[in-house]
Amino acid sequence: MNIKVCGITQLKQLQQLDGLEIDFAGLDFHPASPRYAANGLKGSEVKNADFDLKKTGVFVDMDYDFIMRLVEEYGLDVVQLNGKESPELCEDLSDEVEVIKSFHISPATTNVDELIADYDEVCDYFLLRQPAGERCFNQDQTGLRLHRQSQDRKTLFPGRGHQPGRYSPTQGPAPPRPLRGGPQ
Repeated sequence: MNIKVCGITQLKQLQQLDGLEIDFAGLDFHPASPRYAANGLKGSEVKNADFDLKKTGVFVDMDYDFIMRLVEEYGLDVVQLNGKESPELCEDLSDEVEVIKSFHISPATTNVDELIADYDEVCDYFLLRQPAGERCFNQDQTGLRLHRQSQDRKTLFPGRGHQPGRYSPTQGPAPPRPLRGGPQ
């Protein structure tokens, strides 16, 4: 399981998370967000800091050049794409950094495999999000247990070579695979 904490707005928060076995720290680069990272974090401070966690830039419908400028400025290890980004953009970015593609799911979503199919070979992770208070799936449909909560439920799954049916109720989740570029 991977653990990601979002909404980082101060260097001190990153420093506090670093020793807590957190895998990813999310810095929100959506200008409309109240947690817009550029308001409180200097790129040089984040880039030059040595952390064991992965600094993750969260973007919504931004273009390649904008994203890569911030990857360089902040020394980001991962980008998380929360908008309507294309598989082509994900592939271009994946040559430079790890990519998390976020999908909003709803009660109308019936097949996660179909939802992520076009992104499967070009993303390192998938993040499935549901609106607060909604139960979007039952376990018989997907093998996922998404229960009603007061906050958004986020589930991070490894990408790249996702196997159809790998989250079935009978088989359970597949064993984790090494990340691209990681130990084999």
